[in-house]
Amino acid sequence: MSSSAVMVTLAGLFAAGLVFAFNLARELELAALAGAAVSTVFGVLALAQKARTSASLPSGPAGVKQLLSAQVVTLLLRLFAVLVGGFAMKRFGLEPIAYVLAFFACYVVQQLVEMRFVLAANRHASAVEARS
Repeated sequence: MSSSAVMVTLAGLFAAGLVFAFNLARELELAALAGAAVSTVFGVLALAQKARTSASLPSGPAGVKQLLSAQVVTLLLRLFAVLVGGFAMKRFGLEPIAYVLAFFACYVVQQLVEMRFVLAANRHASAVEARS
Protein backbone atom coordinates (compact mmCIF):
# COMPACT_ATOMS: atom_id res chain seq x y z
CA MET A 1 0.00 0.00 0.00
CA SER A 2 1.44 3.34 -1.02
CA SER A 3 1.88 6.24 1.35
CA SER A 4 -0.91 8.10 -0.43
CA ALA A 5 -3.34 5.21 0.12
CA VAL A 6 -2.33 5.12 3.79
CA MET A 7 -3.03 8.87 4.09
CA VAL A 8 -6.49 8.43 2.51
CA THR A 9 -7.27 5.53 4.85
CA LEU A 10 -6.11 7.52 7.87
CA ALA A 11 -8.34 10.44 6.83
CA GLY A 12 -11.31 8.07 6.76
CA LEU A 13 -10.45 6.65 10.18
CA PHE A 14 -10.03 10.17 11.56
CA ALA A 15 -13.46 11.14 10.21
CA ALA A 16 -14.97 8.04 11.81
CA GLY A 17 -13.34 8.97 15.11
CA LEU A 18 -14.79 12.47 14.90
CA VAL A 19 -18.25 11.05 14.32
CA PHE A 20 -18.01 9.08 17.57
CA ALA A 21 -16.43 12.01 19.44
CA PHE A 22 -19.45 14.26 18.86
CA ASN A 23 -21.82 11.71 20.43
CA LEU A 24 -24.50 12.26 17.79
CA ALA A 25 -27.88 10.57 17.53
CA ARG A 26 -27.68 6.96 16.34
CA GLU A 27 -29.18 7.75 12.91
CA LEU A 28 -26.66 10.52 12.33
CA GLU A 29 -23.74 8.36 13.45
CA LEU A 30 -24.66 5.49 11.15
CA ALA A 31 -25.16 7.76 8.14
CA ALA A 32 -21.93 9.67 8.80
CA LEU A 33 -19.95 6.46 9.26
CA ALA A 34 -21.37 5.10 6.01
CA GLY A 35 -20.38 8.31 4.22
CA ALA A 36 -16.84 8.24 5.59
CA ALA A 37 -16.46 4.53 4.76
CA VAL A 38 -17.74 4.88 1.19
CA SER A 39 -15.57 7.94 0.61
CA THR A 40 -12.50 6.12 1.92
CA VAL A 41 -13.12 3.09 -0.28
CA PHE A 42 -13.57 5.29 -3.34
CA GLY A 43 -10.44 7.25 -2.40
CA VAL A 44 -8.29 4.13 -2.23
CA LEU A 45 -9.76 2.86 -5.52
CA ALA A 46 -9.10 6.23 -7.16
CA LEU A 47 -5.48 6.14 -6.05
CA ALA A 48 -5.11 2.61 -7.38
CA GLN A 49 -6.55 3.73 -10.73
CA LYS A 50 -4.19 6.71 -10.87
CA ALA A 51 -1.21 4.52 -9.98
CA ARG A 52 -2.14 2.10 -12.75
CA THR A 53 -2.58 5.01 -15.18
CA SER A 54 0.73 6.60 -14.24
CA ALA A 55 2.61 3.32 -14.73
CA SER A 56 2.18 3.55 -18.51
CA LEU A 57 2.20 7.31 -18.72
CA PRO A 58 3.26 8.85 -22.03
CA SER A 59 5.58 11.83 -21.76
CA GLY A 60 4.55 15.42 -22.25
CA PRO A 61 1.06 16.89 -22.42
CA ALA A 62 -0.48 13.54 -23.39
CA GLY A 63 0.54 12.11 -20.01
CA VAL A 64 -0.97 15.02 -18.13
CA LYS A 65 -4.17 14.68 -20.16
CA GLN A 66 -4.34 10.98 -19.33
CA LEU A 67 -3.91 11.65 -15.59
CA LEU A 68 -6.54 14.38 -15.63
CA SER A 69 -8.91 12.05 -17.48
CA ALA A 70 -8.51 9.53 -14.66
CA GLN A 71 -9.24 12.35 -12.21
CA VAL A 72 -12.49 13.20 -14.01
CA VAL A 73 -13.62 9.56 -14.15
CA THR A 74 -13.05 9.08 -10.42
CA LEU A 75 -14.88 12.35 -9.68
CA LEU A 76 -17.92 11.19 -11.66
CA LEU A 77 -17.90 7.84 -9.85
CA ARG A 78 -17.78 9.62 -6.51
CA LEU A 79 -20.69 11.88 -7.43
CA PHE A 80 -22.66 8.78 -8.35
CA ALA A 81 -21.74 7.23 -4.98
CA VAL A 82 -23.00 10.35 -3.18
CA LEU A 83 -26.27 10.25 -5.11
CA VAL A 84 -26.90 6.54 -4.55
CA GLY A 85 -25.75 6.71 -0.93
CA GLY A 86 -27.96 9.68 -0.17
CA PHE A 87 -31.01 7.88 -1.53
CA ALA A 88 -30.05 4.71 0.34
CA MET A 89 -29.77 6.62 3.60
CA LYS A 90 -33.22 8.14 3.06
CA ARG A 91 -34.70 4.72 2.24
CA PHE A 92 -33.30 3.19 5.44
CA GLY A 93 -34.54 6.07 7.58
CA LEU A 94 -31.12 7.65 8.14
CA GLU A 95 -30.06 11.24 7.58
CA PRO A 96 -28.74 11.76 4.03
CA ILE A 97 -27.13 15.08 4.95
CA ALA A 98 -24.90 13.35 7.52
CA TYR A 99 -23.82 10.88 4.82
CA VAL A 100 -23.06 13.65 2.34
CA LEU A 101 -21.17 15.80 4.85
CA ALA A 102 -19.00 12.90 6.04
CA PHE A 103 -18.35 11.82 2.46
CA PHE A 104 -17.15 15.26 1.42
CA ALA A 105 -15.18 15.84 4.63
CA CYS A 106 -13.06 12.84 3.66
CA TYR A 107 -13.11 13.80 -0.02
CA VAL A 108 -11.45 17.18 0.62
CA VAL A 109 -8.46 15.46 2.23
CA GLN A 110 -8.40 12.84 -0.52
CA GLN A 111 -8.27 15.51 -3.22
CA LEU A 112 -5.20 17.06 -1.62
CA VAL A 113 -3.49 13.66 -1.55
CA GLU A 114 -4.56 12.78 -5.09
CA MET A 115 -3.45 16.09 -6.56
CA ARG A 116 -0.08 15.66 -4.86
CA PHE A 117 0.11 12.22 -6.45
CA VAL A 118 -0.81 13.59 -9.90
CA LEU A 119 1.73 16.41 -9.64
CA ALA A 120 4.45 13.99 -8.53
CA ALA A 121 3.67 11.66 -11.44
CA ASN A 122 3.77 14.62 -13.81
CA ARG A 123 7.15 15.75 -12.47
CA HIS A 124 8.47 12.19 -12.78
CA ALA A 125 7.28 12.00 -16.40
CA SER A 126 8.84 15.41 -17.15
CA ALA A 127 12.15 14.33 -15.61
CA VAL A 128 12.20 11.20 -17.78
CA GLU A 129 11.45 13.32 -20.86
CA ALA A 130 14.24 15.78 -20.00
CA ARG A 131 16.80 12.96 -19.64
CA SER A 132 15.88 11.48 -23.05
